[in-house]
This record gives sequence, structure tokens and C-alpha cells, in this order.
Amino acid sequence: PRGAEDVDPDVWVKLLLIRPHPEQPAILHVRQLASPWGRYTVLFRDWLRAHPSERARYQELKLRLAAEHAGDPDCDDYTRAKTAYFDEVQPAFEQWGAAAEHGPV
Repeated sequence: PRGAEDVDPDVWVKLLLIRPHPEQPAILHVRQLASPWGRYTVLFRDWLRAHPSERARYQELKLRLAAEHAGDPDCDDYTRAKTAYFDEVQPAFEQWGAAAEHGPV
């Protein structure tokens, strides 16, 4: 998610750590906190914390997609599969974040 900010492309660079352990695989995305992407990630996290039904919906999606993509050789297939969800909810959590910064609407 690039958002509307005009910034140097280097701020979008992230570190991707993959633990391919067969019983406990893990993927960790590390972003620059001060970048738009870092802020996007924190805003999304905070929005989920404030909206339990959306948090449950996202959890169900992640579990379903993880099962569907468990055997994929490319771990980004799972990440790309979540794109439609983010495209749908991004306006809602950005609006929520803007309202939270300026007090109740």
C-alpha cells in the first residue's frame, strides 16, 4: 500500500525474514517505523484493536489463506491473496485514523 504520500522510494524497502521450519514456519516483515508504510502498519493494527468484528474477520481470512497457500513455494502468494481485503478496508482505517488524530467526529 503506497498511500497518497509522495516520498523517496527507499522508504518502502523492508526486511523479510523467513523461517522455513516445517512444523513452525514464520514470516516476519520489518519496516521503517517512520516511513508511510510503517505508519500504515501501525494504523491498521490500532484499527483492528478498536474494531473487534473486523479483527475477527481478518483473523478468519488469514487462517483460511494460510491453509490454502500452505504448500506454495512462494510465500508471497499468501500475502498477495490478502490484497483485496486491504483494498477494501484501507479507506475505513485511514478515515478512522484521521478522525482519531483530530478528536471525535
